[in-house]
Amino acid sequence: MAVAVTPGLAEPTLTELLNGNPRIRQVLDELIRRHHQMYLAKRNELSWKVTVGTAFLVTLVPIAWGAGADRYYYWLYILLLVIDSFACIKLKKALNNTQKTLINFGVIKHHLIGIIEVELCHCIGTCNCKDKFRKAVLNKYGISLY
Repeated sequence: MAVAVTPGLAEPTLTELLNGNPRIRQVLDELIRRHHQMYLAKRNELSWKVTVGTAFLVTLVPIAWGAGADRYYYWLYILLLVIDSFACIKLKKALNNTQKTLINFGVIKHHLIGIIEVELCHCIGTCNCKDKFRKAVLNKYGISLY
């Protein structure tokens, strides 16, 4: 579908561009889904970092105060260290998940940029369809496609 752009006439709107190419709509929806997934993974990572830091502080502060003279405190310290180690394992998994999600988001973003350059607009002459699309995605979703 070639759209002739003549001076003085309006360029196609964003919805017209997306309706004309369902592949761009599918990839954009996937990018938005991955962006949300990346946001959740980063929040999960941050919460596990705070958990690990708090657990280690709870474990180390009584040792620094010298409260470990009683044998019951030793069992408490061992239990806290076991909890710390499990929290570290969960943190490692959260870090790996964040890394994978970030890579997947980058791949989808690169794919969408390629589709925008090749298939978005078939205007005859000069137009600003690609820049208009990029600005609309940036304003609406906060995702830069530049």
